[in-house]
Amino acid sequence: MRKEDIAWVILSHLHFDHCGYIKYLKNARISVQRKEYTAALSSSCPGYIQEDFNSDDIQWDFRDGDWQAFPGLNLITTFGHTPGHQSAVVTLPHSGPMILSFDTGDLQENFTALHIPGSTTNAQDALLSIKRLNDLKTQLDAELVLFHDPQAIEKLKIFPHYYD
Repeated sequence: MRKEDIAWVILSHLHFDHCGYIKYLKNARISVQRKEYTAALSSSCPGYIQEDFNSDDIQWDFRDGDWQAFPGLNLITTFGHTPGHQSAVVTLPHSGPMILSFDTGDLQENFTALHIPGSTTNAQDALLSIKRLNDLKTQLDAELVLFHDPQAIEKLKIFPHYYD
């Protein structure tokens, strides 16, 4: 796949490890929370590298609040790690609902013991977002996918295995 073939990118937030070099995806629509973009432009946080995303060539698709990308993929606000962080709820035909937490919480203990994650811009928002994902997990009988917990990562399916 060439970068010219990428038509759409949905970002959880604009820290460099999530958005690096989107400025080179000139054919892609880039979806992010408007609140995240505004905060990233005015932040001195070293996690934001503005040259990665501050370009007139980017085709921004700003969102305000929860939204549906398409049936089976919903983005939900989970502010706290950053001012405009969003997580995803994916519903797969056989695997069922999965909550992609991205950086809402770093470790399982953030969700089980309601510990505030180590990196937040707003601790109260971070805790509310963790509670929101916990509630959704229960309501949807969903799998909560954590991206920074070492034990959780070891249990994820990786290529050639997949979720369907």
